[in-house]
Amino acid sequence: MRKIVQRLLKIVELIGLGAFVTLIAALIVSLRHRIDTPQPLESILPGEAHIYRSQRGHIFYKTLGDDKAPPLVLLHAPVIGASAYEMRKIIEALAQQYYVYAPDLLGFGLSDHPNINYSAGIYIDFCHEFLTQVVQRPATILTSGLSTVSIAVSKFFSLPNHGNPPGTALCFIP
Repeated sequence: MRKIVQRLLKIVELIGLGAFVTLIAALIVSLRHRIDTPQPLESILPGEAHIYRSQRGHIFYKTLGDDKAPPLVLLHAPVIGASAYEMRKIIEALAQQYYVYAPDLLGFGLSDHPNINYSAGIYIDFCHEFLTQVVQRPATILTSGLSTVSIAVSKFFSLPNHGNPPGTALCFIP
């Protein structure tokens, strides 16, 4: 500590007190800016990253596998801190037989977090839009847990005229 103080005094002696105070202030402002500015996040889930511009915001998703294979959409649970990353232990195995889509749901992960009331209806709309606009063919949907996403997806399949392409199967991971 004593060496640091001696070095600081030497710097003050060389550049003057005014310049030293200005230097310290600039460092504080720079550090404060770095702390206050969110740093870009990255997904470490394997696969190719995509952004879909949905009606309610940007949806981040990854794809993995042969795009000619049957599509499989993985939906994570809508709980605090959740994202498609919770599918990390199964995505590569599934990609051997499917073309896997792993979106971060609206309000989670790297997708937009709009200030809206999140409800099952939001995720019913999301499922319909994602299947018809992104997947564009019948798909299997795999959800984690009996969550509002699972409920939303099951309601989606029961809706009349829910559009093409519909999902072909619904599975749950407990």
